[in-house]
Amino acid sequence: MSHRNWHTVAALLGGAVGMLSSAAAEAQQRRPLPKSVRVVYCVPTDREVRQDYRKAIEAGVVEMQQFYYRSLFGRTFLLNSPIVEIYHPTNEAQWYTDHVPEANPNAEHRFYVSENLSREIRQTLGARRNDPTYRWIFYIDCPPGWGSGAQGLCIMCDADLLGLSGRSKEDKRISRWIGGIGHEFGHALGLPHPPDGYDIHSMMDPEGGFRAYPDTYFAEADRKKLLKHPFIAERKPVAGITQAALYDGGYFVHVGKKRWEERRTDSNSVLYFNETERDDEHIVIHDATRDISVKLPVSDGNCFLSFKGEPWRKFYQIKW
Repeated sequence: MSHRNWHTVAALLGGAVGMLSSAAAEAQQRRPLPKSVRVVYCVPTDREVRQDYRKAIEAGVVEMQQFYYRSLFGRTFLLNSPIVEIYHPTNEAQWYTDHVPEANPNAEHRFYVSENLSREIRQTLGARRNDPTYRWIFYIDCPPGWGSGAQGLCIMCDADLLGLSGRSKEDKRISRWIGGIGHEFGHALGLPHPPDGYDIHSMMDPEGGFRAYPDTYFAEADRKKLLKHPFIAERKPVAGITQAALYDGGYFVHVGKKRWEERRTDSNSVLYFNETERDDEHIVIHDATRDISVKLPVSDGNCFLSFKGEPWRKFYQIKW
């Protein structure tokens, strides 16, 4: 897969994340939406809430929402407002790492965190496998366990928090840890690892693909499963129309700096554009190879086409 610029965590922290802070108190009272993904930052009793962790989780999940959108022909998962919930577990951090799980005392030590936290959040938050209402992404600030995902939820530890915030000694690339979200959340949506030797660069390969994010993809079998999943639907990503424009049969998507792509839902072909103009009402993109310009609306409405400098004519009806 060719390299695609992904939206940097720094940009997201300065934009979408900052916009949420002023309404935090009100947003905390909102009920999560049905068929949504609940993202939960867990802060044990001997830890303090870290805003850099919260913002890094939010930025990573927003980026992954857009990756799913680009990969699934304009379909992705639904996030809430606020995107990240804060939860205070009942024990100190080391307890989750070292306590032998009552429900599964024979578990490997690396899975103690996920076993212990899963039992607690089932009782306190109602988070369970195959929840018909929510899918769950948990981050807990405790010593390294093993990131895990199963039907309905995934749990990651401080290795991922350090990675998303750019402080990992294991791998300083924030993109690798964003890829980790895509991989474990894929398990939460029911995707398995591929058979040995197959799709080694795909998102669900445990050794290759997600570690190379954004240079990864969903294998065709996984993509077909996701397109039928009840938590995946046509919807606008958090970033809005400045990043994507959906029409019946395809969509335009902003992939970084001035670069845009057009993708069709009935094929794997990709058309490439450069942004040439932007104002409060329209974004103009141009395909130099075919000498075609497209004028996208900033809100719902028609987009327009110009071939070789000819007058604009109506093209697609944009849904957003």
